[in-house]
Amino acid sequence: MNSCARSPFFVALAFLLLAACIGVKLAAAQPRVSTTHPAPSIHDTDFEDLISAKFRADHRNLSMETICAGMQTSEINLADTVFGDLDGDGQDEAAVMAFSCFAGTSGPDLTAVYKMLPKGKIVELQIESPSQEKAYRGLKVDEVSLRLRAIKIEKQTYTEEYTIWGPGHDEARDFSYRWNGRKLALVSVKDLPIQ
Repeated sequence: MNSCARSPFFVALAFLLLAACIGVKLAAAQPRVSTTHPAPSIHDTDFEDLISAKFRADHRNLSMETICAGMQTSEINLADTVFGDLDGDGQDEAAVMAFSCFAGTSGPDLTAVYKMLPKGKIVELQIESPSQEKAYRGLKVDEVSLRLRAIKIEKQTYTEEYTIWGPGHDEARDFSYRWNGRKLALVSVKDLPIQ
């Protein structure tokens, strides 16, 4: 046998080369850990803060203590949050329903729909307000009230469901909206039996 093959120097060198090759293969097999942060998601948003800010902005001339003085609660309380794609971009929007201190026993009195822009900024989408004529179609305005009871997002349509509250009424009224590029436009108003 060759004397170089038995030399401790060459045995050590061969061992180091073999160890280096194995180390490179092991390092290549290890999963890479990403140091980037996950994309922001509308599902992680604090909607109570957002809808509280909206309520304060709508009543900006008064402090919350003044607005809610003598009411049962001085807070905004979320009743429901639903998610779904309303504008066809493949990303969820969020619809929020909440109680303000004005709600009393009539049910939730605040709604808003929010969208997250590509860089993570949250914006509120404008919702068309139905005229009193559309909202109370076929009803006597002085005898009934519409009380919000549910919200939903399905098939790119946002719907608010109201109970028609008053003597002799046992139905609900749905208001459905679709995104038209500028706002959630009212597309239908229909009456339903209460289930």
